[in-house]
Amino acid sequence: MKKEVLEKDEVLDSLEIRDYKIIQREKGFKFGIDSYLLANIALEQFEKKYKKTKQYFFCDMCSGTGVIANIFYSKHLLVQNKEADKNVKGLLLEIDKKSVASAQKTIRINEFEENLFAKEVDIKKIKSIKLKEDEKLKDFISIKQKVSKQNLSESIDILLVNPPYFKTEKGLKNKENRVLRARSERGCSFEDVASAASFLLKNSGSIYVVHKTERLTEIIETLKKYKLEPKELTFIHSFLERPSQNFILCAVKNGKEGLTVNKPLIVYEREGVYTKEVLTLLNK
Repeated sequence: MKKEVLEKDEVLDSLEIRDYKIIQREKGFKFGIDSYLLANIALEQFEKKYKKTKQYFFCDMCSGTGVIANIFYSKHLLVQNKEADKNVKGLLLEIDKKSVASAQKTIRINEFEENLFAKEVDIKKIKSIKLKEDEKLKDFISIKQKVSKQNLSESIDILLVNPPYFKTEKGLKNKENRVLRARSERGCSFEDVASAASFLLKNSGSIYVVHKTERLTEIIETLKKYKLEPKELTFIHSFLERPSQNFILCAVKNGKEGLTVNKPLIVYEREGVYTKEVLTLLNK
């Protein structure tokens, strides 16, 4: 494991998967249980459906400092009992320059340089990225795709996203600029996310999104608008007796209609104590 010099507002935390780490920023958005659940559920469902898919390319959109991508790839290595896997690669897309810098450090610390690549980008401009103008990204893409591509269109097999939950900044207690950008749709709406995902995904590629249950109808309608057909839905409840606040939804590009609703995922047995199902997902 490599060492990196951290900035004053950077903190090195454990991913709690082997010895892998993640850098977070003290004044930035901190990842929570949602990121862990999204990465683990997406990996479990995707690799179960596509057992014969030994090679795939995934994307962590709105990636922040890269927690979802690092959890996803780390858990893949753990499940497969491998130290590395050249057949699985991930692209991290994030608009915040400092978050991207932290993500790049995390990648180096975990020695994932051959598998993960973090890029600063506004996803609203994803179609304008030209691989010939970014040699590092071009090399990373070409190694996996084994074809000559001009841009990132239809290059991704599975896309994971924990997007901004709130349409406005109203009700957000933390007014730090980077936190507002991460949690509110001030600079990136869910329609922007769906549009970019549809552009990036291969035909029959999957998007996994975690979001607020109160926005489920809107999220489904927006995904369908961009030919991303909802296929599998899991409601998340903090406690058994409480209503669902969040959900994880899988949609497939140009998929056939037909939605499966899984049994709900209950996070806590009681205050501060995870359920057995969540502990299993978190490798505890």
